[in-house]
Amino acid sequence: METRPTWPGWENVRLIGKGSFGAVYEIQRDVFGTLEKAALKVISIPQSESDVAELQADGYDMASISERYNSYLKEIVNEYSLMAALKGNSNIVDCDDLHYTQHEDGIGWDILIKMELLEPVTKVFTGDISEEQAIRLGKDICQALILCKKRNIVHRDIKPQNIFISRDGVFKLGDFGIAKVAESTTTGTKTGTYRYMAPEVYNNRPYGGAADIYSLGMVLYWMLNEKRSPFLPLPPRVPSAQMEEDAKYRRFAGEAIPEPAHGTDALKRIVLKACAFDPENRYKQPEEMLQDLEQLTSVAGEKRSSFVQADLDATILDEEPSGHTNGNQPEPMDEWPETLGEMKKRMDESFRGQPVQMDASFRGQPVQMDASFRGQASQMDTSFHGQPASGAAQVQPYGQPVQSITQFGEFLAPPGQNPVQPGQGLTQSGQGLTQS
Repeated sequence: METRPTWPGWENVRLIGKGSFGAVYEIQRDVFGTLEKAALKVISIPQSESDVAELQADGYDMASISERYNSYLKEIVNEYSLMAALKGNSNIVDCDDLHYTQHEDGIGWDILIKMELLEPVTKVFTGDISEEQAIRLGKDICQALILCKKRNIVHRDIKPQNIFISRDGVFKLGDFGIAKVAESTTTGTKTGTYRYMAPEVYNNRPYGGAADIYSLGMVLYWMLNEKRSPFLPLPPRVPSAQMEEDAKYRRFAGEAIPEPAHGTDALKRIVLKACAFDPENRYKQPEEMLQDLEQLTSVAGEKRSSFVQADLDATILDEEPSGHTNGNQPEPMDEWPETLGEMKKRMDESFRGQPVQMDASFRGQPVQMDASFRGQASQMDTSFHGQPASGAAQVQPYGQPVQSITQFGEFLAPPGQNPVQPGQGLTQSGQGLTQS
């Protein structure tokens, strides 16, 4: 039985993917000259007449076969209902509408679910996966699990194939086909994909939201371990079916999972905690895991900022004078230099007794510059005529005194003025810096 997407007013663009129960298509429509795009999930049950014949051979009559497929329909409608209840949340795939019709022979259904158009991460992550991508995915899916927890929903099948990414780079959780509303004591039901399944689910023990945290941890492990599960060899070696089976047994038996091949120590600790064999040793709530990932992002951002600042300071230190001087006289400063290095050079010349014509602004912005940049010790000039520099000089807008320069010793003043002594201030004037 072939089912084509026939959502009224929309046309089929391309096949996105195909599974055991149906396919997902990209669809579009023209709205006053603007193309609106969406995804259409097309499910047909049964997939073929041979499915019905097989059930008949097993002793089912037509009434029981029809009831069987009606139960499948209820499960799919349940999936839609769960996702519709979460609609509007940025980390859950939006489902817009649902339509189903019974087959003419009364056996089975055609189901259409219209949802937002996204790409599965399995198609996006075709090469190396960065740590930053893993962290972003982890944070976004934690947000999705927080929403599920508020609705008392256990997804039960978190895996890369059920995680999607928007054009804006937001990761979203979809395919709630086997999700269920958790009961106070959830009975053990072996449902999900073995590669990402929590041990308590596989071992038919009661489980709850911690099973989803485990599965998310396994997705992050997959991302950081070159798309390989624990206990399997890394590419280019191809694991055999026996290796896959042995790895699954070792994980579900409670053997400690080795660290993934890549990632910082802090990120590996987060992943391994999420993948703890005992649910009591995992994150109790998705908020806890999100907090650790957020903290990891914050630390990484601070490190990046310090690296950028170190590069800036090194540029200031290493930059050579660009030849603006003429003998001992600097050129008039009609406008500020293009780089901080040139500005440093002019300040050095000023401290060596040459007056500097200063504007009150640096490209229109008030100048209030400390010799230490963002808390990094400045080595703008290690000595003024042999005297070690350990103070801080600030340049203020016109009419404001420059803070005292101490521990520099005497340095030359413009002709006709007394040398400035340590502790004395300097005041800005139209002719340059004068002693106060």
